[in-house]
Amino acid sequence: MSELKEFVEDCDRIKLKKFFQFRPVDPSSDLAHLPGDYRDFLQNFGEVDLFRDPVNPWHCLYVYAPMKDLANGATKVVVGRQFDLGDAFLTQNGDDWQVTSIRPGARTSKSWKSFTDWFVAAYRKSKKTFSKADWKKALQPAPPFTEEEQRIAEARRKFSVSLVGVNGPNSVRLRVVNNSDQTLMRFTFGMRMPGGGDGWSSVPTSDIGPGQSGDVTRETYHSGDLEKLEIYELPDPQPEDRNYYFEFDAATAVDLPSSTPETSEERPSDKNDPGADRSTEDPRFGDWKFSHEVTLTDLLQHPIWLWCLDLSTDEDGEDGPIGGDESSMRPWLDGDDVELEMDSPTILLRVDGTDKYAKGVYSALDESVEGLCVFWAGEWIKAENLAVLGPLRRYTAIPSILGDKNCQFISDGADLSMARLMSNED
Repeated sequence: MSELKEFVEDCDRIKLKKFFQFRPVDPSSDLAHLPGDYRDFLQNFGEVDLFRDPVNPWHCLYVYAPMKDLANGATKVVVGRQFDLGDAFLTQNGDDWQVTSIRPGARTSKSWKSFTDWFVAAYRKSKKTFSKADWKKALQPAPPFTEEEQRIAEARRKFSVSLVGVNGPNSVRLRVVNNSDQTLMRFTFGMRMPGGGDGWSSVPTSDIGPGQSGDVTRETYHSGDLEKLEIYELPDPQPEDRNYYFEFDAATAVDLPSSTPETSEERPSDKNDPGADRSTEDPRFGDWKFSHEVTLTDLLQHPIWLWCLDLSTDEDGEDGPIGGDESSMRPWLDGDDVELEMDSPTILLRVDGTDKYAKGVYSALDESVEGLCVFWAGEWIKAENLAVLGPLRRYTAIPSILGDKNCQFISDGADLSMARLMSNED
C-alpha cells in the first residue's frame, strides 16, 4: 500500500463528501481471478470516483469493478477511466497482467506493468488539473445553504421539465411546469440518449411563475433521433452541489431566449433601432447577430462567422450595422473554407475524442484558435474552466482552413484558452 500513500492521505484530508466517492463491491463478486493489486484495491476501497470537477458534476478518475468475468476467459476488461488518458483495460498475456489505456479516437495507447502503476499515474495527472484554490476548497466542508438557497432548493423540487418537440438537428422544445410558490431564474435537469451521451443542462424560467407552465427552446450537443432524448430529474442539491445547479448561480440566473452567453458581460440590445433589418444585399453573408446570440445550431449551419466591422457591405458601417455594434457578426454563406483575407473569423471545431463542439477565433498569422469555448451541458463554457477535459486537448476544425480539410489544433500548454495548428511533429 506504500505506492498508494498519497491517495490514502488525501482521503483523510478531503472534507467535501462528493469530491471522492466510494461504493462497495458486490459481496458476491468473484475477485479470485484478478491480479493481486487490483483485487486488494477493490477490497479496501471498492469502486471509486475521484476528483469531482469544480465546473461540471463529473469526476476526473474512476476505478470500476471488472465489467467482464475473467473466470470465463475474458482477456480485455475495463477497470477504470481517467479523462485525459481514457479507458483503462486490464489485459492478460499468459501469466502476466498489464493495464493499457487509450482515448476514444486516439491512434496510440499507453501501457503500465500493473494496475497500481496505472492508478498512481492517473491519480497524479488528475490532481495536477486542479488549481490550489480548488484543492483548498476540497479540504474544507461546504458552507451550509443560506435561507435564500434553502428556499431555492425547496422550490425546485416542485418544478418539472419534459420533451415536447424537436426543432432541428441540435435543438429541442421543452415544457417546464412550476408547481411551487416561487419563481426561479433557471431550472437544472438531466438529458441523455439511449446508449450514452449523459449530461446536465438548464433552461431559463423567470417567465414561468407559480402554478404556470411554459415552453422553452434548448440547444443540445446530442445528435441522432432527438425524439428519443430522455429528460430526467436530478437529485436534490446539497450545499457542495451549488456550483452545478444553475438555480444558485447569480451570474447565470438571467432570462435568455435559447442560449447563455459565454461571458458575464452585459448583453447588448438593438438600442439604436429595435426593429432594425439585419439582412444584407451581399449574397456572401447572412443576417447579423450579436456575438452572444450565435448559437451552436447557427455554427452547425454556418461554421464561419465574421465581424461586421471588418466587412465591406453597404449595411455595415464603422460602428457596425444599424441596430448593432462592434460585437455584431454575420455568417459566411459562400462556402465552408476560411480564407486568408478573413480577419479573425469565429469557427466551429470538434473536441477530439468526445462528442463535444467548441468555437474559437482563428488567427492566420499565429496559426492558432483563441478564446476557445466548449458547448457543455447546454452552455458555452470557457475551455480553461473545464478541468474535466484534461491538460492535453485536440480540436478538429469543421470548416477547411485555407483549403486544407480536417485541420487539427492542439492545446498542450498552460493557456488552455487557445490551441495551435498541429504540425507533422505533433
